[in-house]
Amino acid sequence: MKFLALILVLGSCVLVAALAASAGTTLKVIRLTAVQQSQTQSKTGFVVRDNDFSGTKRVGHDTLTCTVISKVKANCKLLLTLAGGTLKGTLPILFSKNQGAGVITGGTGSYSGAKGAVVYRNLNKQGTRTALVVTLV
Repeated sequence: MKFLALILVLGSCVLVAALAASAGTTLKVIRLTAVQQSQTQSKTGFVVRDNDFSGTKRVGHDTLTCTVISKVKANCKLLLTLAGGTLKGTLPILFSKNQGAGVITGGTGSYSGAKGAVVYRNLNKQGTRTALVVTLV
């Protein structure tokens, strides 16, 4: 399964690079550490709110709204707010994994029409500190 997760992450990165190359576009990479501030449960899922840091500086915040679809998986919507605007995306969460990848599907402000990928990796066992790498084309 770890091999499958690695393939998915690498596949997302290759797809973004291929899209950028075919469009003649430069990639914009945003590296963040998300620190969980709250998590609330509902009948169908959960919502996680994080503060996002670049180094030690807080540069934004995000909300992950997830619908649990089985005992092992949730489908989540990401809303990432930064100084220039917001990024929207989707990502599946496999509860047995500490990493994964999703897709950036749009944005507002300077991120209007954004497309790309997001890769995440939990930095602790609790999943309350997470490395995010957002690659935009």
